[in-house]
Amino acid sequence: MGTLLGELYAEQYPKRVRALVLEAVVDHSLGTREFLSTQAATLQDFFDEFVAWCGRTESCALHGSDVRARWADLLDRAERGKLSDNGTALECAPCGCRRIRAGSQVSLEEI
Repeated sequence: MGTLLGELYAEQYPKRVRALVLEAVVDHSLGTREFLSTQAATLQDFFDEFVAWCGRTESCALHGSDVRARWADLLDRAERGKLSDNGTALECAPCGCRRIRAGSQVSLEEI
């Protein structure tokens, strides 16, 4: 989303921008629905590639498991506010989850 904002700012205020580094190119001429549809399709393609890679790569932490089912379960638990970090509950809100106790990560066992 930062790329889109950067592009829009540069377009609106070209005299205020000497240089700008963008990590991607976003076609901001698309309408919102088409933009989101394109982004969703791209993300689905990336996820499908990850699932295929994990299925053929033994070093993948999820190798040998149903990655799609585990992802669906993770999303379901997040939606219900039932994620934890090594036994410590995570607070989940519509905008996402955050750790109650700082300085830790959700482990792959949670996934």
